[in-house]
Amino acid sequence: MKIGKVCLVVLAGVLLASLLGGLALGDEIVLVAARPKDGESLNPITAAVSLGASRSVNLLYNQLVNVDSEKDFNVVPGLLTAWETEDYITWTVHVREGVTFHDDTPWNAEALKFNLDMWAVLPEATFMVYAGAAGTTEILDEYTLKIELKEAVPLLMDFLQTAWCSIISPTAIKDHATADDPYAMEWLNDHEAGTGPFILESWEPGERMVVRKWENYWGGVIKKTPKIDRLIYLTVPDAAVRMMMLEKGDIDLTGDLSSEMIADLEEMEGIKVEGYSGTSRRTMIFWDITAPPFDDLRVRQAINYAINYDEIIDRIDLGYAEKLCGMPAKGYLGASPELAGYYTYDLEKAKQLMSESKYADGFEVDLMYDPERYANYEDYALYIQSYLSEIRIKVNIKQVVLSTQTAMQDEGDYGMGLMLYSGDSVAMSADAVRWQYCSHLPTWGWRGSHWTDDTTEVLCPQALATADRIKRAQMYREIDLRAHELAVYVWITQLKPIFAMQDNIVNFRSCPPYQEWFWQVEKK
Repeated sequence: MKIGKVCLVVLAGVLLASLLGGLALGDEIVLVAARPKDGESLNPITAAVSLGASRSVNLLYNQLVNVDSEKDFNVVPGLLTAWETEDYITWTVHVREGVTFHDDTPWNAEALKFNLDMWAVLPEATFMVYAGAAGTTEILDEYTLKIELKEAVPLLMDFLQTAWCSIISPTAIKDHATADDPYAMEWLNDHEAGTGPFILESWEPGERMVVRKWENYWGGVIKKTPKIDRLIYLTVPDAAVRMMMLEKGDIDLTGDLSSEMIADLEEMEGIKVEGYSGTSRRTMIFWDITAPPFDDLRVRQAINYAINYDEIIDRIDLGYAEKLCGMPAKGYLGASPELAGYYTYDLEKAKQLMSESKYADGFEVDLMYDPERYANYEDYALYIQSYLSEIRIKVNIKQVVLSTQTAMQDEGDYGMGLMLYSGDSVAMSADAVRWQYCSHLPTWGWRGSHWTDDTTEVLCPQALATADRIKRAQMYREIDLRAHELAVYVWITQLKPIFAMQDNIVNFRSCPPYQEWFWQVEKK
């Protein structure tokens, strides 16, 4: 055994003892999982846009509607059982009966009204589609509410399935509100008050989160209460340590591992590796097309042709990915699978385009990325650095935190940025178009291209306001084709989430948006 591996074994053992210290496991069915990051808060309104926090939120809370990830990502009932509208301004919604919050208070039309009215006035909720169109709400009976919007929102239900639209107990908020914090935003940072499958037992930020099954859970998408009694979710940033903990049997499941680690784990007895389809996780290269040298279309096209996508998929992602076709990813409304072949590896064409550009002698540029966004991004960056050297582009690789990267992208003229964009499942197509192509909307650095275009300026608002799915899908395709023609980004891969687990773990699933289905997991 190599010294490095010995050190990892010792470190894994010490870390596990530290993370599990003080927990009495008893005879319960306990699942121990590990992740690289747990998020900054448990408050769904303020924190659910982060991957780590969303994973936590979805254990504790439910949303008004869910997504059927096996049937075209259609909206299906959640805490609402039905809804009607004729003009997309006036909505009548029906609240699910028999549901209680974790504080044993009832879920009803009054609780829904409280949440909707709260979203309408909270500054923290201004990015919500509902908040921007909120009008009035009226209780019709105990389980029926009338919603009157200020404008038509055909995609209202699509957007209400996101984690930041999680439903919170009005009683808990009122009990912990203060004069300066009337909706208990501070209290919700490290407490919870949801209706989800698990109830929070403890959370030590950066170390571990412990949840236990909610005995009175209404059943959610699977119509059942969890089969495990407790979930211990450890925070272990080092992927090598998480791999060692899995190999030793100290944890049951983990994800966010590099391809090299996945390859090793696939050969280990007692360990299984599973990839999950239906993800909207996309890897891309961003740049500011208004700033040199990316103001030259030929440079952008040359880079698109210089990248060997098949090699990245085969060698780095080990086949757990496919070429990204565009912003509405494959399997989603408005996707154009044929666009995956719009730019393919063609080094001679790339060289020709560079020689015809304003920057024929080449240039030097930074490529930044946040290593916590994707375990394989270091390898991606190295491969891209090598590919672009063939067309006289010297790439300097820089690791940054996501907040720094998005701030730089928002400001513009930042070089290149490797980004992983996840979207919001059923709303992902609309969300992608809204965040990546609509120049009239703020995106806080998530639309790093700074692209404006007469065609998309008309089509984007029209698409988001169109109720007819077929017409909306066609508009998305037109927008995406236009973006490919102008090489607004580099569309690299559409990823399958990969998890490694003990072979006695069954029925685990990972599906968008940021949901890990621990509530149906069994330990055989």
